[in-house]
Amino acid sequence: MPWLVLLIYVSISSGVLLPMKWALRVVPFVAACVFGISRIEGARIEAQMLLVLPTLLGGVAMMAVVQMSRTMRELRQARATVAHLAANEERLRLARDLHDLLGHSLSVITLKSELAGRMLPDKPEQAAQQVADIERVSRAGAGGRAGGGERLSPSHAGRRDRRGPHGAGRRRHRRRPRQRLG
Repeated sequence: MPWLVLLIYVSISSGVLLPMKWALRVVPFVAACVFGISRIEGARIEAQMLLVLPTLLGGVAMMAVVQMSRTMRELRQARATVAHLAANEERLRLARDLHDLLGHSLSVITLKSELAGRMLPDKPEQAAQQVADIERVSRAGAGGRAGGGERLSPSHAGRRDRRGPHGAGRRRHRRRPRQRLG
């Protein structure tokens, strides 16, 4: 009869090692075997319950621990996937912002170039001013690609802050403007 205690370990091992659908069958079967054998041996009902309950509860507890471990692993994988998707979404948002800023800059450059070309024969001073504006916009656009895009237009920086927790409160490193020689 003392060897029946070893069946508790069989039940616990079954709860840990077997797939869930098999463990759900084996653990109660082992507990029923413990009950049947102890009944045949003629043990008192208290002794039977002292063997059957730990056998059943130990196996069920181990199945629960294994299931919780599987669930936590799946949760970690889901969190990693969510983080990856959030990073991709942020990259796409930044790419869209950059595309918008550069598209705006190129449109301004094109319009000012056409205007300077038309003004050149009649109004060379105003054409020179347009060329200076073209240079300023192109420098601002080039700075936008390198991470200083908020210098182009305050409306784009404000829109970035309204888009969520990643936009507001972030530090921005601004480039120092280049000094012209001469």
